[in-house]
Amino acid sequence: MRKTARVMATAAAVLGCAAFSNGAQAALNGTLYAVVAPLYDGSAGSTSFLRLYGGAASATSTFSIRIVNATTGANMGNLVTIAVPKNASPQFSFDTLLSMAGAAKTTDHNYSLYIQNSEATSGYQHVTFNGTSGLFENNSNCANTLNQAVKAAYPSLVLTNLHTSQVNANYPMQIDIHNYWNAAVTYGVYVYDAGTADSATGAIRAGSGAQVGSKLYTIPANSTLSMSSTKLQQDIGWTPNSTQLHANIIVTEVANQAPAEVLNAVVVNNSTALSGTTNMSFACSVNAPPAASTSTGGGTTIGGGDSGAYLGGDVPSAQSPQPQVTP
Repeated sequence: MRKTARVMATAAAVLGCAAFSNGAQAALNGTLYAVVAPLYDGSAGSTSFLRLYGGAASATSTFSIRIVNATTGANMGNLVTIAVPKNASPQFSFDTLLSMAGAAKTTDHNYSLYIQNSEATSGYQHVTFNGTSGLFENNSNCANTLNQAVKAAYPSLVLTNLHTSQVNANYPMQIDIHNYWNAAVTYGVYVYDAGTADSATGAIRAGSGAQVGSKLYTIPANSTLSMSSTKLQQDIGWTPNSTQLHANIIVTEVANQAPAEVLNAVVVNNSTALSGTTNMSFACSVNAPPAASTSTGGGTTIGGGDSGAYLGGDVPSAQSPQPQVTP
């Protein structure tokens, strides 16, 4: 009898726990996600914007985003899914993401995002802007950078969401490419329309991710090529329209060698309240790069994935693709 009673008590306890678990929301295992925290909803001046980079492997890749109340740990609203075109990185305000999730701001204004995307080279950048002070910041904070993931798959590096000439003149962009190899290197710089998202619905504009031009630049050993984003536009013969606020660039060594360059992008803040520069080079990878990569730097060749050096075969018709190098 005692044994039976113990078994029944144990079963009751287990059933009670099960009933509690079914009634409560399961916590997220953050090791399976890329996590952005904290987020800013504008209540203290700054607002968060998330730029979602679709990667390079397929025509589109899908982001799954959970908004979490970082005080209680509870999920807020519905799962947000966003299909982003290859080579695009449309920008979403935190207000837009809340609206897409069917959620409202909390009284303590404490949030986090949990992000998944199965595409190996997908990424994101978390930026904030304060409309009163004019302060523009890159708040990306992550374990794995976007370029770690990109160079593990392709002999290329990426800069996302460079300001075009359509952005407020107070925030021009400066780009630097430093060649740290011990000989001159010719790089292909491929420019893409980063795209935009509707602020109310999150719908991504047609044409996002489209290639808008390219140019070859030869940089001497241990030297830096510096230019404004408007100079790059002139070099490729591209005049952005009013919807083309940001551009992405992919920099590839044309001989299909491992990246031997440092890419840098800064916003020059010319607003009346502030002056100086903000480095915008850093972006995050959704996924950790493979544990073993054939990219060792210093000119060692690496695999070109499905399309060699050009991240999806977007090679201008005036140029021939380089032979694919296999690991």
